[in-house]
Amino acid sequence: MLKIAPLLLLIVSGFGQDSSNDASREYRKELERNPRNSLAHFRTGELYFKQHNFQAAANEFREALNGDAHPQWIDAWAHIDLGELFDETNQRERAVREYWLAIRTNDDTDGAQTLAAQRLGKNVEDDDIRLHQVQGRSIRAPEPIVKVAAEYSQEAQVAELEGTVKLAATIALDGSVRELRVVEPLGAGLDEAAKAAANRWSFKPGATSEGSVSMATTIELSFLLPSKQSRWHLLRAAFSAPEGASRPRFTNTSYPAGDGIGPEAAEDAHLLAAIGRPALVTLSFDVDQGGHPVRFHIERSSGPVWGHEAISVVRRWRFFPARKNGSLLSVPCTLDLLWGERKLTEGALLKAREAFEFAAIQRQK
Repeated sequence: MLKIAPLLLLIVSGFGQDSSNDASREYRKELERNPRNSLAHFRTGELYFKQHNFQAAANEFREALNGDAHPQWIDAWAHIDLGELFDETNQRERAVREYWLAIRTNDDTDGAQTLAAQRLGKNVEDDDIRLHQVQGRSIRAPEPIVKVAAEYSQEAQVAELEGTVKLAATIALDGSVRELRVVEPLGAGLDEAAKAAANRWSFKPGATSEGSVSMATTIELSFLLPSKQSRWHLLRAAFSAPEGASRPRFTNTSYPAGDGIGPEAAEDAHLLAAIGRPALVTLSFDVDQGGHPVRFHIERSSGPVWGHEAISVVRRWRFFPARKNGSLLSVPCTLDLLWGERKLTEGALLKAREAFEFAAIQRQK
């Protein structure tokens, strides 16, 4: 369900392809005048949503939330549309989080609160929210009152791994964290570090009109490096070691300083920088018995040159190889890499993660 505002700063007439193109041009003109125009970003996101361009739609809804926040109803409705987008792409846990955020805005323009609650409650049992009824404003999500920061693992520092670990948990009546599990891992010891920190968090428990209840929630802990000399960033590392075997471990990563790309990628890099978008690459390879990355395969790339650029970076890395019963093993590895700004923000990480997820969903179709 896309939001129809009671008052529009930008008017769209008709529903055909021509009118959509006209509207898109008008929104882009407005964004050239004011890049923080939340309404223009929101409307652009709706157009992308209608076209089933979910990655672009998600980016625009996030920009709307990070913009000038005018009009105020945008906060609630951008979260609702993001929730519906995630439901559409089978990412129910992300959808639930967005519906909760919409409810917490307390903005009820055009029935936003009721719709968010309905969307939140449509699969209550599956979501493990543990409520008998979800209606209107009769619910309150758990709220953290004590947060403990996670510590970088030594291996993750060597790998210069950055990103956000997402955890699912149940918040008990006393506000403690129970049934904690990782739903979006990073690897290299950061998942364990995130769990150790989250177990020390304390919450104001969730509640309904009948009082406090045990309720599911998500906890996110971000790991960001304060400074980097390279534009290359490692966002995820996953190893497929056989049962009973240790996984490979990073021992040396060498990131190229400066732009860190060859002349073949220069033109594409200039274009991406101009529009404020990163290059994203998913690589798979084997870590052989000597700790060398071999047999590369480009799983996903923003453009033809970027997969090869990423390989040129990773092929110089070294690992402590996997072992089982004293024998060295060759083990598959998958990495998500980003080329972009030297210093990442949490917003940039979120957009990158969504881009990788949408790409994975498209590959499965």
